[in-house]
Amino acid sequence: MKDPRLRRYHPQLRRIVRKTRRIKRRRDFSQVSPLAFRYVHPELAPYTSEAAKLDYMGMLESAIAIALNKRRRCSFRAVRLIVSGVLRLVPREVYLQEYGKKGRLKGTKHDVRALVVQIMKHVPEWVWRYLHEFATSCDIIDNANIARIRDVMLDKVIPILKDVEREFIRLAIENARVVQPGRTHLKHASTVTFGFWFAVYAERLGEQIRLLERDVANLKGKFNGPVGTHGPASLFLKDPRKFERDVLACISLKPARCSTQILIPEPLVDVIHRLCVIMSIFGNLGDDMRRLHSTEVGEVVAELDKGATGSSIMAAKVNPITWEQAKSLFKEMMPRMITRYLDLISEHQRDLTNSASSRFILEMVELLYTVAKSLRRELPKVKPDTHRMRSNLDMTHGQTISDPLVTMLLVLGHPNAHTYVKKLAQKSRRTGRRLFELFAHDPTVAKYGQMMTKRQIAILSDPSLYVGEAPRTAVRVANYWRRRLKLAA
Repeated sequence: MKDPRLRRYHPQLRRIVRKTRRIKRRRDFSQVSPLAFRYVHPELAPYTSEAAKLDYMGMLESAIAIALNKRRRCSFRAVRLIVSGVLRLVPREVYLQEYGKKGRLKGTKHDVRALVVQIMKHVPEWVWRYLHEFATSCDIIDNANIARIRDVMLDKVIPILKDVEREFIRLAIENARVVQPGRTHLKHASTVTFGFWFAVYAERLGEQIRLLERDVANLKGKFNGPVGTHGPASLFLKDPRKFERDVLACISLKPARCSTQILIPEPLVDVIHRLCVIMSIFGNLGDDMRRLHSTEVGEVVAELDKGATGSSIMAAKVNPITWEQAKSLFKEMMPRMITRYLDLISEHQRDLTNSASSRFILEMVELLYTVAKSLRRELPKVKPDTHRMRSNLDMTHGQTISDPLVTMLLVLGHPNAHTYVKKLAQKSRRTGRRLFELFAHDPTVAKYGQMMTKRQIAILSDPSLYVGEAPRTAVRVANYWRRRLKLAA
C-alpha cells in the first residue's frame, strides 16, 4: 500500500520516508512500559518510535541542504549524499555517540549533535559544512516532532476515530426506535431510545474529530535559529525568512509568524488536548456500557469471543473488559495533560524544563489509539436486549410519565401540577399501583383528563411511546456527521 506521507515530502526525502516503513516493533518483555509489550501497535512504529524520530530529524538536516541547493550554495550531489547518510543511520550508534562508551568513545551529551556526527561518518568531509547550517537543535527536533505528530494524526489516528464514529452512526440509525429507559443521576427518567443515546456519542465524537482536523492543520514549523531572530541565516542570506519557508516546504509545514528558540507551544498542546477530550468521551462511554452490561441492568447482550474467558475461577463470567479498559486508560491519560499544560511555560527564549517531559507526548497518542482500536473491534458486537429494556421500563410502575403528566396538567391549567404529581408518585411507590392508574381514577383531576387528546392519554398509559423526537434526532444527527466527515454508509 502506498504510504500517504510520500506526497507531503520533497522527492529527495521520500527515500527516508520509505526507510521508516521498515521499522519493526515487537513485544519486548524486558521493558517496563506496557506500551512495549501489552499495547503494541506495529503500524505506529514508522511515526512514534525513537528510530522514526531520528529519521525525521535526518529529514530536517537533508531539507537544509535542499534549501541551500535552491540558492546554489550547495550542490545536488551533496544533497543526495546527506540523504544517503541519513539512510545509513542506526539508532543504537546515534545513542552511543550521545552517551559514549566507557574506555572507547566520549559522548557528545547532545542528541542533535550526536545525530550530525553520525551522518558525518557516512558522507565525505567536503559535505560536512552543509550539515546543520544556520540551524539550532530545536530547528531540527521541534520540526521533526511536529511533522511526525501531524503524520500519525492524518494517517492513523483520525482514520481510526472515523471508524469509531462510523459505528456510532450505524448504531444510532439501526436502533433509532429501540425504546430504552432514560437515566439521570442513575435513576430512571423520561424514555429515550438506544439509537438516540448513540447519536449523542456520535455528536460528541464527530465534533471533536472536526476540531482535531482543524488543530492538526494549524500546526506550524520554525527555522529561525537559537533565539528566533534568524540570526545565523541573516549573516549570509538576504532573505532568511524565505530560506525558512524553503526548508519547511520540504516537509509541508508553514512557518509560524514568530517564535523563540522553540516553537510556539499552544498549537501542539491544542492537538494533545483534543486527544484527551476524545479519551474522556471514550471513558464516559466505557462507564455507560459497563452499567448497561451489569447483571442488574442487562440491557446490552454480552458474549465472550471464541476461546476467551471472563474469570480464572468463575467460568460463567462475561466481563465488559473493553469498556473497563476505556475507562482505565482514560484515567492514565488525563493526568498527563497537566504536564502538557505545565510545558507551556519556558523561561525567556528557552529552558530545558520541558525537554524530558515532552518525550512522553507520543505515549498519549498511543494510549488513545489503543482504546480506539479496541472500540472499533467491540462496537460491531453491541446488541440491545429489547426485552430487558422493556422490563426495566416497567420496573417503576410507570412513574417515568411524571414529566409529561406535569407538563400536560400545567398547560391545561392545573394550579399546582408538580406537587400533585409528586404526591401521586409517592402513593404509587407505596401501593405498587401504576401512576397513570392512580391519575385516571382520581376524580379531583377528571376534568383535565377529559381535556387530553387520545395521543396524550396513550403516552400516559404507555411510557414507551414518550420518546419525543428521539428517533428522528438519532437519524438526523447520524446523517449529519456522515456527510460532514465524508464517511461511507
